[in-house]
Amino acid sequence: MINCPLCGKLTDPKLESCVHCGGPIQRPAAPQSRPQNPKRSAPSQTCPNCHALVQDGDISCVACGTNLLTGQKILNETPPPAAAPQESAGSKTWIIGLVIALIILAVIVFLVVLMSRDAVAHAEKLVAAGQTIQATDYLKAYVAKRPDNARAHYLLGKLQWQMDVVDGAAESFERAARLDPSNTDAAMNAALCYALQQDNASLAKAAALLEQLASRAPTFETYFLLAHLRGVQNDLQGQTEALARAVALEPNNTRAKTLLALCKALSGNTAGAIEDLSSSARGGATAEPMVAAARGLVYSLKGDLDTASRELATAADSGASLKNRALLHLSLLLIAQGKISEAQSRLEQILATDSANAQARFYRAVCLAQQRASREALAEFEALSRTEGPLAAEAAVQASRLYLQTNEPGLALEASDRAVQLNASGPVFYTIRGRILARNGQINEARDCFRNAIRSDATYAPAHLENALLFIQVGQVSEGIKELEAYLELVDPNLPDARVNEVRGLIQQLQQTQGATVQNQPTDQITTRSTGA
Repeated sequence: MINCPLCGKLTDPKLESCVHCGGPIQRPAAPQSRPQNPKRSAPSQTCPNCHALVQDGDISCVACGTNLLTGQKILNETPPPAAAPQESAGSKTWIIGLVIALIILAVIVFLVVLMSRDAVAHAEKLVAAGQTIQATDYLKAYVAKRPDNARAHYLLGKLQWQMDVVDGAAESFERAARLDPSNTDAAMNAALCYALQQDNASLAKAAALLEQLASRAPTFETYFLLAHLRGVQNDLQGQTEALARAVALEPNNTRAKTLLALCKALSGNTAGAIEDLSSSARGGATAEPMVAAARGLVYSLKGDLDTASRELATAADSGASLKNRALLHLSLLLIAQGKISEAQSRLEQILATDSANAQARFYRAVCLAQQRASREALAEFEALSRTEGPLAAEAAVQASRLYLQTNEPGLALEASDRAVQLNASGPVFYTIRGRILARNGQINEARDCFRNAIRSDATYAPAHLENALLFIQVGQVSEGIKELEAYLELVDPNLPDARVNEVRGLIQQLQQTQGATVQNQPTDQITTRSTGA
């Protein structure tokens, strides 16, 4: 096979003309000789197709491609591609702009996600390296610029709680819960942190968070914690409702059922409470000690102290985990019954296994004071008043009262001042402090204290007695008589230190000598002998 000299396609060399274009396979041999200076002749023919001039020896027309030997027009077997339809310039611009906008949006979203992940991841790396403070500071700066990052707020809250910054942790957890309602741990942790702060505003925030959480995802734990919080707020009705919902979610939870029964008892329904506790006791032997302790409390509320003592003794002797609690309540009942020595013995049982138990130490000191072991009681009250425990203020108040009894007014005033610093309040505190100030000659300050005592609890009889004696001391006899009469109306005459007969005698004496100078003797006798505060 050879290539055609005209069209370039493969063809048989034996043929005279190309099967594709019809042209000769071999050109005719050139003449043997040519004239030395031949004259160029005029063209001898035209193209039969387009009539263009062609030269002698041409095989195809250069104008239209017609084969001059065969008269056929050589067609281009590969037609040129059709031109693509042209789009308008405006359409192209719109499409390009849309693509660019989508790309920019995707990049921004990616960067935001990447930055938030990197911030939390960076803080976690700092924590893992032991740089908790640096991680906390970094997250604080980050959330200040990006306050909508729930994960950053949550991690910040965990770090703040770990560092005992409870108020900051509460706020961080609350923000995390608000930004991400599905994060129930954040809401629960926020409620716990607010509850730990103990002030009324924080307790209200904790309750609100738990109520919102319970409405979205009701669980036993949420309602049980809410019940505890309502108890701290002295909201007995709210506590009862929360416990009822908790029991509805876990009907076999003995602890919740027992606490619900106690709420019923506190509401006055002791019969219903005892019935509930009896049904709880049928739940199994493991529930018996708890139920016995609760029954003891219910019977104490009912006024049946003997039955209450037996039930609490059963719980205390069971060796259960609540043994010390049962012993403590039993001790309080024994103190109320006047069985001081037995109560002290029970309290010492608690201290044998838990020497740091502040309640046991406090009430043991009360028992020591009742048995005239003043120095030992004072040592315990002084020690407790210098701690940061919940009984520190009350211990300072009791120490100041004992110092008055031992005729040490300077130490009494010092202990009372410490009670003030510990935010002590209530009728007992104000009455004792008023007595100390009156003895120190600070009459106006003492009068203010007695007024505060009566204002905080108008039924507290010792405050009226002390206020009466102060009126008499400064010559305001009529006001003194009125306060003495109020005291007689309020005081329980069966109390050993009520001094009812002596107060009546003083009133008669004052009425007989009203308008004259009141002698100090009778007032001094009652002041030194009164222990009602």
